[in-house]
Amino acid sequence: MNNKRFKTLSGYWSNISPVKEGKKNHNFAEGHIQTGMNQEEKVLFFFQKPNTTSAAYENALTACREKKSSLVSGLSEDSEGCFLTCRTTEIKPKAVIFERRKSSNETTDLNAIVNNDVDGILNDDTVTITGRIFKLHNQTIIKKFDSTKQSKIDKVCRGGVIANETGALIIMLWENLAKEIVENDNITLKHMRKMVDANGITFFSSTFRTEFTKSTTELSNYDEEGAQELFDVKVQLFKETVCVVESVVVDINTVCPRCKTKCTSDERIVTCSNSACGASFKRKTNSIRADITARDDKNECLYLTAYQDVLGESAGEIDKDTIIDFFMDNDDKFKIMYHFRSKVIEKIQSN
Repeated sequence: MNNKRFKTLSGYWSNISPVKEGKKNHNFAEGHIQTGMNQEEKVLFFFQKPNTTSAAYENALTACREKKSSLVSGLSEDSEGCFLTCRTTEIKPKAVIFERRKSSNETTDLNAIVNNDVDGILNDDTVTITGRIFKLHNQTIIKKFDSTKQSKIDKVCRGGVIANETGALIIMLWENLAKEIVENDNITLKHMRKMVDANGITFFSSTFRTEFTKSTTELSNYDEEGAQELFDVKVQLFKETVCVVESVVVDINTVCPRCKTKCTSDERIVTCSNSACGASFKRKTNSIRADITARDDKNECLYLTAYQDVLGESAGEIDKDTIIDFFMDNDDKFKIMYHFRSKVIEKIQSN
């Protein structure tokens, strides 16, 4: 992470959520922008209550609807790598050198989308799946770090298998979908995202955009034996490895209480780096992030991120020198468990 206060992104908007009511002084919306062939960043739009829109948000909606690329300037970045808009954020048309990922909203052959045998599926954003819920595993609670609360919160997930006459595939449902969808439902799932787990197993996960509709049409013509084989496969969302830490960059931030801009000053009295705000306030640590470069036993390089909860459990005191000393001032290897897709560390132990 560099020291530049405002960030700029360019690419294609893959999705933008409706505006939601916030708990405090702001309403918000979430968007995702494709910044490369296989890269995507999350952007949060904020609106001072009672407002529910802004010029930047409307421009993003237009670019997303028209499938045109754009330049997004005047963004700040939080401790989880999420980009935040502010009053100076602008979104303008701009050409990029990569192509927009395709999105399939038509029901597709299940075996084909697993094996990338359909045009555009390899780089698809999302797909639509229609079939019968063959079986579901029990609900599982996964604790996920929330940057706004600086603590872990519970997320409900539930794995299973959906099948139709063309084949079967593994699905992972989150939050409300994990609670509302039941076995033997005949349903259509829109905006399911293709993923690969820590063991290379392909599965399809729900996102905040995922919608489902139930059908009264009974579906019975599918391969039960093949569906059962998939149901016996366990999806591994987390991976454990033993590695040597090569470098650590610690980012300790204070958030301006007025405009929520992230500040990194070490002075006791901090002046907000957002020139449009300029507030002065006492420094208080709001978030801590460590970007870790490590090498595992197979000599593969890993780029991982640890947040305040994990750093407190492993290093003890939460300050920059203590965290760096914990990782760098010994020759120990570390046993690390991390989320395979986001590369966020869940647990660290000296091996």
